[in-house]
Amino acid sequence: MLRSPHPGGCGPHPPGCGLRNIPIGSREPRLAAGAHDESMSPHDLVAEAGQLLRSTREARRLSQARLAERVGISQQRLSKLERGAVDPRLGDLARLFAGLQLRLRIETAPPPEGPTADPDLLLDRPEEERLDGVFFLCRQLRKFEDVPHAVVGRLAAVAHGLPVLALRIDLLVAHQDRPQLSESIGRLGAVRWNERWQEFRDHLPAGRPGPMRWLLSDTWELRVTLVDELPDRIVSRLCDQELWLPPLPWLLASDPDLADLLERLRRQGWHRPAGWPAGE
Repeated sequence: MLRSPHPGGCGPHPPGCGLRNIPIGSREPRLAAGAHDESMSPHDLVAEAGQLLRSTREARRLSQARLAERVGISQQRLSKLERGAVDPRLGDLARLFAGLQLRLRIETAPPPEGPTADPDLLLDRPEEERLDGVFFLCRQLRKFEDVPHAVVGRLAAVAHGLPVLALRIDLLVAHQDRPQLSESIGRLGAVRWNERWQEFRDHLPAGRPGPMRWLLSDTWELRVTLVDELPDRIVSRLCDQELWLPPLPWLLASDPDLADLLERLRRQGWHRPAGWPAGE
């Protein structure tokens, strides 16, 4: 199990947290990741890192503003890190815990055997639980119904029936529809990825140059790829919403990540369910 001992009297940490903080000067400071009988997704680990950071800061009776000023980052970014809304860099964590008079050490442990060893595969999760995981992604997708698009990536794989982890929305949008995309993003007030700062921080529409990545509702990532023409699409229903997506063979041929996921599923003994369309 992922453990969170808290030596040095730094206060309690959330149960099951996978991080360890050690007072500066200790001989064995560490950030430990261990095996667990349940799969831990990258999103889970990000959330637990934020929980540990927040609980340690509060135990030290230090405000977000004071800690942010101490380590030289914005309070907005610190807030997002504590909420698990952004993926922290190790450098960020090291600086923040140093600001709390702590430092980190990384440890690893062998993963458990069986299907749960792969955090990207949700073979042992009930269908209802798997759908709960993408419900909010589908909810965000509704905001782009006026923009012609094709859903791709892992969310499309889930819509095709693959039991895989999906944490963001990936869309194909034709160049000619970029103005509509820009209007929708501007209306939502989405925050755009800044490559220099390696974080979501700019309120720039899709019509401006830059990475085609945005943060929706301070939580959900949207990535857009502009294409000359959308591929053939089919309609699939997921979480009571219609999704327009390419056929599965097209997705597997164009996305190495999805092809790798399918191969890993097959190695775990997974077979496509009865009722899949022929050719998929």
